[in-house]
Amino acid sequence: FSVRRYRGSKVKLLYIAIFALAPLAQAGSLAYVEKVDLEPMALAYASAAKLPALNSKPGFALRVWSRDYMLGNVHGTVVASGQLRTFDTTSKYAHGNVIIKPAALSASRSAPNQRKLEALVIALAPHNGTSISCGVMDGSSVLIQATFNGRTVTVKADNPSLCPDKASKIVVQLLQELRAVPPRKVSSNYSFKADGYAAA
Repeated sequence: FSVRRYRGSKVKLLYIAIFALAPLAQAGSLAYVEKVDLEPMALAYASAAKLPALNSKPGFALRVWSRDYMLGNVHGTVVASGQLRTFDTTSKYAHGNVIIKPAALSASRSAPNQRKLEALVIALAPHNGTSISCGVMDGSSVLIQATFNGRTVTVKADNPSLCPDKASKIVVQLLQELRAVPPRKVSSNYSFKADGYAAA
């Protein structure tokens, strides 16, 4: 065969590969925003960690819950009164519900820059009550619930590190601010169930 013919074949294969991969690239290029009742999910996470529901009140409080869709691992970070505690457990999907295994929160330690955390939550406030994704399958979901100035904000983001929208970027910044704190695994017996989500 000739070199020209070989080069032509390579170009055709390259075009085929580009068009085949285009849908995968587009999957992460758009944000899909949906109004959702996130309270049952937030309550299930809180109950698994033996926390009361987060009600709007003066002061700042933040709860961030991450769940791996494939492995079911759950990590939580709770910030209140300038202190931070973490939560690590597992979950499973059964009978249409996500079952979260209860666990104890870690010991308290000083929270990172609370002013920066609060500024990020305020920036996320316009997206309150929404679930955001960009079409990327599997990966993980992040649920953020916070109170500030008597207002509650709850937002869910799927695979925020892979999504280009503003809200996902804010979620990633929040995670980065909290990332320096090492997790701790401790389990206990406790039960709770809420529409679609439950503590075992």
